[in-house]
Amino acid sequence: KAVEHEELYMLVKPFLDMDLSTDFMEITDGQEPSVKEGQIRRKYYLAGGSCRYMFEMTGADVREELQNAIQDASDIAGIFTGNIGSS
Repeated sequence: KAVEHEELYMLVKPFLDMDLSTDFMEITDGQEPSVKEGQIRRKYYLAGGSCRYMFEMTGADVREELQNAIQDASDIAGIFTGNIGSS
């Protein structure tokens, strides 16, 4: 839906440009997306549900922030199995 509103798209477009390789993403759904839709899909793949990552940071900045968070984690295996924090 974000690509349907030209004014909104133009505001966030600078943050959608992926200034890093996206070959590893292998995003396919059987349909060829428009350029705008492709930008949104690639950025969402990297940013997930974070609005800040999606619309306030470049792809390279998001990737760096995520890499730093993973490197700073005390127990990366525990994070991936959901065994970190109170439950």
